[in-house]
Amino acid sequence: VLYLEQLILKHRVHLSALKVKETSEGLYFFFAQKQEARKLVDFLQTVVPCRYKTSQELVSHDIHSNTFQYKHTFSVELVPVCKNEVVCLPLSLARSLGHMTQVVICTRVTTSLHLTDPQSLQALLNFQSYTAMRQEMVLEK
Repeated sequence: VLYLEQLILKHRVHLSALKVKETSEGLYFFFAQKQEARKLVDFLQTVVPCRYKTSQELVSHDIHSNTFQYKHTFSVELVPVCKNEVVCLPLSLARSLGHMTQVVICTRVTTSLHLTDPQSLQALLNFQSYTAMRQEMVLEK
């Protein structure tokens, strides 16, 4: 997470944010324009494995001029695996990655997870594979 924070600062993606709020669930970025929030989501997709959902809520409606004001929300879910963490894969996922052992080490996090099997070297795990198996994975720091 610290590395991601450094990337956000380095690429100055945070400058258009009106406010950044930290909670137990993560960070909330507030933007004046939908396009500015979209730029942050696009940036996150280029540097870490993630997925996002969008939603909009009607804030106000003027019936005379037929204009609508919406509040847009982008919810981004990041993979909660960091470099040098031990991950226990479900058996079905380990087999689908080339019959790896179930206990692997995350050696790198880019747009994919780079998992190293101590016996057979390396395999990649994309976000779709991770989300399909995330309930069964065990993470150790």
